[in-house]
Amino acid sequence: MRDVLGSIRAWRKQGRKIAVATLVQVWGSAPRRPGARVVVSDATELAGSVSGGCVESAVLQEAVEVLGTGRAMTLEYGVTDEDAWAVGLTCGGAIELLVEEIPGEGADPVWDTVLDRIGSEALFGMATVLSGDRQGGRLLVFPDGARTGSLGQAGLDDVAAALLDGGFPGPAAWRHLVVEHQCELFLEIFGPREKLVIFGGVHIAIPLVRMARDLGWHTTVVDPRTAFATRERFPDTDRLLTLWPDEAMTRLAVDAGTAVAVLSHDPKIDLPAVQAALASPAFYVGALGSRKTHQKRVAALQDAGVSPEAIARIHAPIGLNLGGRLPQEIALAILAQIVAVRRKI
Repeated sequence: MRDVLGSIRAWRKQGRKIAVATLVQVWGSAPRRPGARVVVSDATELAGSVSGGCVESAVLQEAVEVLGTGRAMTLEYGVTDEDAWAVGLTCGGAIELLVEEIPGEGADPVWDTVLDRIGSEALFGMATVLSGDRQGGRLLVFPDGARTGSLGQAGLDDVAAALLDGGFPGPAAWRHLVVEHQCELFLEIFGPREKLVIFGGVHIAIPLVRMARDLGWHTTVVDPRTAFATRERFPDTDRLLTLWPDEAMTRLAVDAGTAVAVLSHDPKIDLPAVQAALASPAFYVGALGSRKTHQKRVAALQDAGVSPEAIARIHAPIGLNLGGRLPQEIALAILAQIVAVRRKI
C-alpha cells in the first residue's frame, strides 16, 4: 500500500471520496502478487496497479459504483483465448479483488491508524474479512499484542491475531479460511521498507540509488571522502553519511531487511565495510572487485579472524553476470542480484 499512500493522503486532504481495490487472490500467472492495490478517487483519478494494466480500467468503473453505494464488493477477472484482449489477464491467470471505500480523515480510527503506521514504516498486521455480513471488517494487530478494530466476533479476532502474530516480521500477504467461523480472511504484514546501504559514493552508486528508490527501497550512501558523498551527486538518496564504515554501522539500523553493497574499490573503506556487514544480520553483502581482488580480501578477512561461513556470504564479484560495462548496467546487475537473493531465487 505504500506505493499509493501519497495519492490517498493528497485526495483525503482535498476532501475526495476514495475507493481501494486490493488483490486478495491469484490463480496461475499474474503480474502482481496479493496485497497489490489500486486506488480511485471520485474524480476518477487512479493510482497503483493490481494487474500491470490489464484490468485497471474495468476496476475503475466498479470502484466508482462502490463510492456511490458505500458497499464493498469482490471482483474476479480471468482470461480465455477469445477475450484475451478484452477485460482480462493476457498472461492467462485469474485474480480476485476486494473493492471498498476508504473513509475520510478522522471518520474511521482504524483506517487512520493503517495509513499513519504505513507512513511511519511501523510493523503491524492487518486482517480483513473478505465476504459475508462482516465483509470489510478490519482488525489491526501490533507486535506487542495490542489490537485496534474488530472483525465482529471476539473469537474470530483471536484467531486472526494468532495468525498475524505468527507472520511477524513479514512482509507477507495471504488468505485464510476460518472454518469454525465460516469466514475467509485476508491477512497482511506491513513493516519498514527494504533498505540498501552503499559504501562508496562512486559513479556506479548514482544509478544504483535511483533504481533502488524506484523499487521503493530506503537508500543510504556512506563515504568518508566528502568529495564523493555530496547531495549534488546523490540527490535521491534518503541518507548520506560522510563517515568511516565502523562508525557508520553504529548509526545504521541494519536488519534482516537490509542489503549492503560495498563499492568504493578502496581497501581502506571496503575491508572494514565488508567485515562490519558480515557481523550484521543483513540478508545480502556484496563487494565490487575482480576475483583476484576478492582473493586478497578473503585473505585479509581470514587474518582478521572472520569465519569461513561468514566469508561465504559475500557476493563477489558483485552483481549478476549480465555482460554490462557501463555504470548503469553494473548497477542493474547489482540490484538484480540483490532482488534475486531477497526473493530467494
